[in-house]
Amino acid sequence: MRPRVYCTVACAALTALSFGQTMTLASGTMTIAAGTTVELIGGIDWQIASGATLVNDGLIELGSTASIAESSGSPITGAGTEHAAGDLSAPFSEVDPGGLGLVLTMPAALGTFDLVRGHTPLLANGSIESIARWYRLQASPVPGNALDMVLHYDPTELNGGDPADLVLHSSGTTSGPWLYIPGVSMPGQDLVAGSDAGPWEYLTAFTQIITDVPSAGTDASFAVGPTVTSDIVRILAKGNDRIATWQLHDATGRCISMGVGTGNDMTLDLTNTRAGALVLRINERHVFRLLKL
Repeated sequence: MRPRVYCTVACAALTALSFGQTMTLASGTMTIAAGTTVELIGGIDWQIASGATLVNDGLIELGSTASIAESSGSPITGAGTEHAAGDLSAPFSEVDPGGLGLVLTMPAALGTFDLVRGHTPLLANGSIESIARWYRLQASPVPGNALDMVLHYDPTELNGGDPADLVLHSSGTTSGPWLYIPGVSMPGQDLVAGSDAGPWEYLTAFTQIITDVPSAGTDASFAVGPTVTSDIVRILAKGNDRIATWQLHDATGRCISMGVGTGNDMTLDLTNTRAGALVLRINERHVFRLLKL
């Protein structure tokens, strides 16, 4: 059974910690061991002071009310994760669930969500490392609306990369394939931003645009292939799904062509499309990566 430590606003003091509505790790090093859960109850704001070290190899459970505030140069590290959850039942702007550093904006209700943050670099193409910060955002996409995401990082998490080159990416797994999210990097503010209609799942930043493309793409609703081609791409709908709309984006995020679907089977002719990485969106929320030769 996973050991569990509960912290409330009435929690007794631990070494280098002070409590109230705010809980502070003022100095020294605190380690949360693998297999251990620390749960913050009662809307605590856990502040990590400059120079203090929190190594999380377990789980920090924030729920929907607690939060973490990290000082620059003193982010949480370790092989564990932090978890926040909530319900964004109305349009929202600049919401930072749990203080985990992923700031979200959408002009529509997102509904319930789960957000996990981790600290180990993820891989693209088996060898290209991301920054030492990733998120897993589980929520249902809202048709016709994109989610604006601002990923804040600490300079110590750059993993040797140039912050000016950072680009947001998403994937359904921790190992890719990774989908480039058009946006902007702002090194002076330690953030990288982008907008995407989802699904989102795993999010992180690489210092280059990742173009790893499988030979064919499939999800629960559509099959697309070949995804590496010099001319024709075929789209097949599964079950009762239908192709209503499609959009083709280049690697900069610019929409280069779009159209209305033709039922459950159609082809796209890419013969006159410039060579390079492309992103195909079907019915706004189904995303496939293509490579035009």
